[in-house]
Amino acid sequence: MNNSKYFSFLQSWKNELPTLKANDVFQSPDNSCALSVDLVNGFCKSGALYSDRCKNVIIPTVDVFQLACENNVDNFVLVNDAHNERALEFSSYPEHCLANSVEATPVAEIMNLPFFNEFSIFYKNSISPIYTDINKYLYTNRGITTFIVTGVCTDICVYQLATYLLSHSNETCLSSRIIVPENCVNTYDAENHLGELYHLIFLYSMYLNGIEVVKGIE
Repeated sequence: MNNSKYFSFLQSWKNELPTLKANDVFQSPDNSCALSVDLVNGFCKSGALYSDRCKNVIIPTVDVFQLACENNVDNFVLVNDAHNERALEFSSYPEHCLANSVEATPVAEIMNLPFFNEFSIFYKNSISPIYTDINKYLYTNRGITTFIVTGVCTDICVYQLATYLLSHSNETCLSSRIIVPENCVNTYDAENHLGELYHLIFLYSMYLNGIEVVKGIE
């Protein structure tokens, strides 16, 4: 299969993804958790790494959070960039989302949710969540078996978060359902980074690894 045929295959695969019903996804609310990674101003509102593609996932993600709350879920997690000034990541990407800055603040649409005080927030200085207190959170809440992963970017921090949750499930032999709604994740466009291509490739990679990639939740 050549490159253009594979790209067409991925687009067809995405177009045929199923849409899940919220009352099915959240049928065990105490065992469900809705997570988002890097839905902060520095990616979704302004700054060196701002992208319209990332901004467009805000409303679908907020809708999923609201559906979760309406279905009695009270486990909500944000994993957000909060870099120190010496962050080695800045050798690969422009300076962004410094700790305690406006860029590192969750977007207003999330902060304005009436249940925002129920969110657990974990801060990271790299693309990986593994070095945050989310480890402690998972061991403390071992009953959580359904995870909804949203945010940006599909090929970087979303991929890292979803595969981390999968690895944690495998390592601890705790069977988990990890769901990534396609309309709630995206990545950026740049001269050397075709957003749609990377979005599709990393969604499909997650699917191949046993993560449930769906069109959305309604």
